[in-house]
Amino acid sequence: MDLAALQQRLQQALGQEFTVGPLLGQGGFAAVFRVRDTTLNRDVAVKVLDLDLAPSPTLAERFLREALTQEIVHRDIKPDNILLDRSGHVLVTDFGIAKAAQAAQGGSSAQLTTEGMIIGTPQYMSPEQAAGDKVDGRSDIYSLGIVLYQMLSGEPPFDGDSSASILAKQLTQAPSPIRRSRSDVPDELAFVLERMLAKSPARRLQTARELSRALVDALPTAARDRVRMPLRRRLASMAFKSLIGLGVAGCLAFIAFVAGAAAVAYTVFSKPPKIAATEPIADSLTRALRERRALASGDVAEYVFQPGGQEDTTMFLVTRRRAVVVTPHEVRSYARDSVRVGLDLDFRGGFFFRLVVRRGAVPDTVYRTLSFRDFLTLGPRLDKLVPQERRSGIRVRRGRTGIRVGPRS
Repeated sequence: MDLAALQQRLQQALGQEFTVGPLLGQGGFAAVFRVRDTTLNRDVAVKVLDLDLAPSPTLAERFLREALTQEIVHRDIKPDNILLDRSGHVLVTDFGIAKAAQAAQGGSSAQLTTEGMIIGTPQYMSPEQAAGDKVDGRSDIYSLGIVLYQMLSGEPPFDGDSSASILAKQLTQAPSPIRRSRSDVPDELAFVLERMLAKSPARRLQTARELSRALVDALPTAARDRVRMPLRRRLASMAFKSLIGLGVAGCLAFIAFVAGAAAVAYTVFSKPPKIAATEPIADSLTRALRERRALASGDVAEYVFQPGGQEDTTMFLVTRRRAVVVTPHEVRSYARDSVRVGLDLDFRGGFFFRLVVRRGAVPDTVYRTLSFRDFLTLGPRLDKLVPQERRSGIRVRRGRTGIRVGPRS
């Protein structure tokens, strides 16, 4: 495979809105390149098939079918298939069983459970997968619950001398409560784990997004990634905590410090937003939003924001009808008149702002680590875009772990 020629042909096909980067991996007939989307300022992976080397005309058809697949069920989530890169990002590998399931879509589900067919790993298999029933994403949530249980206790909840005995336990037995072996596990995390390992899919957390929010609520400190907190935020956190409890004088000093730190943070530390576009939105950006189905046909974008810091892969869009969150993996859209939008300021893990969209009692945290510059950019714009009765105000709360400034209920 002539990778240089393939890379050049890919660049020509994608055009100026994309920059083809280095090779990420290759197989016998295909290669995967890192590509920079210059419109949305993010990296994507693009897989290219070399048709000249394809041994069968059906390979191109299977390649297209793979590209069209939404909602893949992995079917083999286990520690061996979960990798960490040097930056701590989690990578899921080995989609072989998922591909086999896609190939068998035209037949019965029994095709995946015939003798000699690899269907998964018994210790991490959901009850419905063990029974040969139809599975969806909730099956992977169960398997991930097994992985989490093993991370906490040191071993999976079900094991045995044979695959049949393990599958029988998956189908009929409840796992031993995690707090029996790890009494230090918080009740909130134990409850989330119990929901993940429910035998009935209907009783589990239903989506990966719902699971992610539940874990963040159960482990807020871990979710803020304190281990890799930048030095400036660690220093600010230490300063803030040293001021708490000093009474009125301490509060006045704290306010003065925050004002000074905010000015320094604005001019020295923070980055300008990648995108802070108001109506009329550039045609190139509008096209990209429509391609991602973030902007519906007939609707008009009024404001697009994308920060320049740690969360530069997430975009917040306000249209005449919708409030939309665009990430590399999904688009979350809400009717504009059905939500409240507010900015939180939280000192417990450092000095940062959060953008939260609320619909009823369900919060959708769009950004967790906005800079002071982002706050000054977003705040006035939200005042103009969101009616007064739909905005979340800001109030200060003092908790066990410090002071929290959050939306007014």
